[in-house]
Amino acid sequence: MGAPDLLQHLRGAGFRLDVAGDKLMVAPAAALTDAYRQAIREHRTELLALLAGTPATLVNAINRCCDVRGDDDANRAALIAECSALTAPEQADMREHFELQAAIWRRAARGGRP
Repeated sequence: MGAPDLLQHLRGAGFRLDVAGDKLMVAPAAALTDAYRQAIREHRTELLALLAGTPATLVNAINRCCDVRGDDDANRAALIAECSALTAPEQADMREHFELQAAIWRRAARGGRP
């Protein structure tokens, strides 16, 4: 189950999901099962992006870049939150930026070889 399906499932089960800064708030928290908690942890970054209205292509580019650089979830969430406040053309520019950065970091990890 991907983040969009998880979001739809949680809402259908009566949960309310909100973004507060870089935090994902789920209510009622007492009704969360361990399986729900695990799924939310696994898809936290994507859920934050969906709730913030950031395009999936930008979120994917951010995640690829963060994967290569070894960034943590807090950095991913902060980048997504920053980009969600941008205009659509600025978000397109940032997507290109993160894709380029991911390629540069992958090349560097191979010792600079193309």
